[in-house]
Amino acid sequence: HRGYEVRTEGDAFFVVFGNIIDAFNWCFESQLQLLAAEWPENLLTYPAAKAEPPYWAGVRVRMGVHLGRAQCRKNPIHLRMEYFGPVVNEADRIADSGHGGQVICTKAVVDELEKAQREGKIESSLLKTDWLGKYPYQGVKELMDIYQIIHPRLEGRGVVEPGRFPELRIDWTLPNAKDATHYPRKLQQEKKS
Repeated sequence: HRGYEVRTEGDAFFVVFGNIIDAFNWCFESQLQLLAAEWPENLLTYPAAKAEPPYWAGVRVRMGVHLGRAQCRKNPIHLRMEYFGPVVNEADRIADSGHGGQVICTKAVVDELEKAQREGKIESSLLKTDWLGKYPYQGVKELMDIYQIIHPRLEGRGVVEPGRFPELRIDWTLPNAKDATHYPRKLQQEKKS
């Protein structure tokens, strides 16, 4: 899908693409291949990898997509391109806030997808977008609109119920967290006391 693997950190991959369509093709092909893979039977006994056809089987990978122009340079030692800067930091935090099997993205990404649909570059029936809310992220001054993107073959995938994942994994102690769409009620009550 014309992606470029920049680096890995632990079990995470940082991959860049020239356009949003390639990024989502990679995300969903990866999710579908993980679902179709033949996993060892003993792995499938773990709750987080349990086979639950037709939406779950094996390792569950969270993915986050963000759009922007990163700073880049060629590393003088290994001669590979390195990407860095605010856009990269935001993408990392967004990806980290999702759950295994979930693909989330920012409003800039959704706007670009809608533009591609209007221009006939992708079929509108191929992806469904669900607005999850406005969320705070470390190092980002404004709350970010976060969406879940759903492939038709994975539409019933969820944890809480079909098509629904738990609340994003957010640091609710950030200064602008109280203005988020889903600021936890428990924390609201604690702040009032």
